[in-house]
Amino acid sequence: SSFIYEIPLQMIRVYKQLAEKLISGKIITVDYGYFHDELEEPMRKDGTLRCYYNHQLLTNYLDNVGKCDLTTHIHWDTLRKVGEQNGLITTELVNQRQFLLNNNILQFLTPTDGNPFTKKKKKNRQIRQLIMDGSLSNAFHLLIQQK
Repeated sequence: SSFIYEIPLQMIRVYKQLAEKLISGKIITVDYGYFHDELEEPMRKDGTLRCYYNHQLLTNYLDNVGKCDLTTHIHWDTLRKVGEQNGLITTELVNQRQFLLNNNILQFLTPTDGNPFTKKKKKNRQIRQLIMDGSLSNAFHLLIQQK
């Protein structure tokens, strides 16, 4: 069976330029994307290119040219490799949920009373939403590379 792959040529060029210009520091990339083995899953045989118009997914990318948002998923393995080939050291590549847990987001949960409408309860709900399994935090990843 055949697969469609988006080739992120501009991403590769820009990331290579960033890595070359960085003397000392970190590049932190946060986005949604897939690893190579995930890109080869049958459900992604048509690629990851998506077209949104008025928050609706369009199936024909040429509808509403210039008015719709074209997006695709980051190729994490490629981005990591490009950085490493250009002098960067990968220090972390995890989903957002794991990154937040690794960096002690739970310390921001605060004890509350029984009233569900307090600012503290709202903040606690927001934190829990970020780290729940199945949340958007599982779809987003962070790549941290440094010199």
